Amino acid sequence: MTMKTKILASTLLLGALLASQMSLTAHAAEDDIILISPNPAAAKTTAADTDALLQGQYEAYAGMYSYDGIADQLYSIKVLLGDGVNFNLDQIPDRQQACVMVVRMRGEEAAALAAYEAGEITCPFTDITDEWVKPYLAWLYDKEIVLGTGEGKFGNSTCTPEMYITFMLRALGYNVTWDAASDTDVLYADALNFARGINLWDSRLALEPEFNRGVMSAVTYQTLAADVKGTYQRLLSALVGAGAIDADAAQPILDLYDAVDTAAAMELAAVPMMNGMKLAGEMTQEEYYVMSVTGAPEGDTVDEISSTLAFDVALDFTDGRQEYALDGGITMQVSGMDMTVPMGMWLHDGWMYADMMEQKVKTPVTEETALEGLTDLPALFSDTGYQYYTVSEVLIEELDGTDPSGLTGTLITYDATDFMWPIIAAQIDDETFTADAALSALVSTEKFIGADGVLAGVYNGMYAILTETDGTGVTRSAEMLSQTGINYTAWGDDVVLTFPDFSQFVEETAAE
Repeated sequence: MTMKTKILASTLLLGALLASQMSLTAHAAEDDIILISPNPAAAKTTAADTDALLQGQYEAYAGMYSYDGIADQLYSIKVLLGDGVNFNLDQIPDRQQACVMVVRMRGEEAAALAAYEAGEITCPFTDITDEWVKPYLAWLYDKEIVLGTGEGKFGNSTCTPEMYITFMLRALGYNVTWDAASDTDVLYADALNFARGINLWDSRLALEPEFNRGVMSAVTYQTLAADVKGTYQRLLSALVGAGAIDADAAQPILDLYDAVDTAAAMELAAVPMMNGMKLAGEMTQEEYYVMSVTGAPEGDTVDEISSTLAFDVALDFTDGRQEYALDGGITMQVSGMDMTVPMGMWLHDGWMYADMMEQKVKTPVTEETALEGLTDLPALFSDTGYQYYTVSEVLIEELDGTDPSGLTGTLITYDATDFMWPIIAAQIDDETFTADAALSALVSTEKFIGADGVLAGVYNGMYAILTETDGTGVTRSAEMLSQTGINYTAWGDDVVLTFPDFSQFVEETAAE
């Protein structure tokens, strides 16, 4: 599949991800930041309110996302302590450090130290020479959470996702082994896939360049939200009930877990049930970037680039079908010059067809490759609903038609600014700015459920302003807006797919 075809596939499949998109539509006007969705209610914040947005230095970040907010929450319940100065979230943990995290997550650090001191538990691993870690390993071995590498060895090494996920699954009560046995819940080789199924691991975390302490913190946070095996009780709730973690400290985290679950349940109930997915909608994607300089000796300058994609999309992935139709185009504006390119893409009868700039090509696809475009989607568009570590606040509003939108229904908003800001910084990267530049950013998610109880729209986007004034009084400012939205127009049997005449489409060869 060519890059051109993949880009088109990604655009379509982005719209087809149902409630799996984060969203917001934003527009800047003079001194105001206007936040409006194509469908639901409008909210407005003036420049005086920007303290409510993320503000910090513009600097490089080792990973794709920020785990600072998660680290703060874990610190509040004494699960992540750091070195007394910072949390070292960029650091790659070894197995010993990971084991300490597990004991603290279970709220058993004091008990482990006391039991080891009293001789009630001992460290069985002959290759461990660091005395400080022996109480932790002794407790974990006693609880059958850490078993070592065999022959009495612990085998300290860099901790991998598979290793840490195994620790987390065992902490939840699952029996993870290397070989199948009668009481095995999960094989070590399948640990990551199993963890995806219970929301301990996802594609967003998998795309991080390294399994560092930040990613480890996110996995820990998800584990605390998960149910203990065989129960409907969160691990964190169970630990609070057992007195292992302070109830007052844990309550804000539990409240956020509950808010996300409530919103996710509402979203799920708003998607019509069918054997697969069959929907139609109007999808838009907008990008806007403006760079301005004021007070420079050579005069003020403004450079502006923007693009808009607009498509009608319909797809049918029910009863074994894999068909979709995408019609629309892209419009670009660069320094006042406009260019419009019509586009179309269709998946039909085992072929993927693409029409762009009067080039009509087709590519055969199999069941496995029909959704290949999904691999090009950034993890930004992964599901938000159950990824607690991405969300800092959830707001559910009932619209009664009296607000400026005039709509009735339910608006669910997720705030993911704290987690997403490194991606914003990367998007707006410019050699003009130094690490002292101030970044104000906003990332929000809106999912609108109509008065009929059916999901009517999903809107995703981010807005950021980067400013810096140097010693000569020259001010540089970069403003970026990225937004994606889909208004659903039909579900189920009301969806009709139409296809053009494909006789003029030429098959792409491997060389092409």
